[in-house]
Amino acid sequence: MLSQLFSHLAQIPGPEFLKYYFIFGVIVLSTARFLAKRDPTSANESIEPTKLSPLELATLRQGSKGAILLSILSLWQQKLLLITGEGKKAYLDRTDKQATNLNLIESVLWKLVEAPFAYRKLFQKPQFELLEKAIEPVTTKLEDLRLIPDTLLRTRHKHIRLIARLLLVLVGLSKTYLGLTHNHPVGFLLVMVLGFYIASEFLLSYHTLRHTQLGRKLLKDSSVRFNWLRTEPYKASLAVDENLLYGVAVFGLSSFALTELGASLSDTTQLANSTYINSASCAGCATSDGISSGGYSDGDSGSSDGGCSDGGGSGCGGCGD
Repeated sequence: MLSQLFSHLAQIPGPEFLKYYFIFGVIVLSTARFLAKRDPTSANESIEPTKLSPLELATLRQGSKGAILLSILSLWQQKLLLITGEGKKAYLDRTDKQATNLNLIESVLWKLVEAPFAYRKLFQKPQFELLEKAIEPVTTKLEDLRLIPDTLLRTRHKHIRLIARLLLVLVGLSKTYLGLTHNHPVGFLLVMVLGFYIASEFLLSYHTLRHTQLGRKLLKDSSVRFNWLRTEPYKASLAVDENLLYGVAVFGLSSFALTELGASLSDTTQLANSTYINSASCAGCATSDGISSGGYSDGDSGSSDGGCSDGGGSGCGGCGD
């Protein structure tokens, strides 16, 4: 088989091969991404958005970062937390009110802010690891509901990525070897092989495929279900209503920043300007499945490799203090 491959490759002139290899690479990566995104959960029955708590929806949408922001808002809504400053200078502090009936993540946050605590420090390694541990039960539930890939689906993704890479590298390096043995230039080909390898890491990585088809459908349904929060006339009661938590979980804090409702949330919307994420992990980044502050679109566009943000953008970069 390999001898036949070498024989066919040897007959294709270098410049012509580059064109064929580019087309081949695009087809391989597009097919691999299509197969990875079209997972078996498409056959599962849809889940009503309100069957999940706001915390679970926030974790589904934005991972650990979403869970942390939603928990901060919940504590603020219960008048247990004060938020002062903005962006890099945002601080969290307790109020005098006694805390009761906190969930695990809120309890960890409550302990961390025993004294005025810089918001950015929540995303530094020691604190972030504590919070991620508290978020694990929520993540496990999302896996059980097949909204995010479980072990089997992650293994399936790895196999698809491995096969795609093997095809790209086998063909590319085989032609490279033939070129070297005949003293032909292979620089452009090596750059193309490396480019496709890097593209496979981005297009087929866990962070890019962190929602199942069922999970993407739920996020899309949620943006429709709670769109009334952004379109109906403002009511003061919303600031203490659980629907507010659902709205922030689905659309992000930044989507309310310029609305009448956002005016009543001025303390918390200050956090929407912050772009912190743990330098050791990008678990809280938004992804290229189309999540944005404007809602959810089941597409592949709009992705980037820049910093994480509340409610907008995608990618896993900009980590650090």
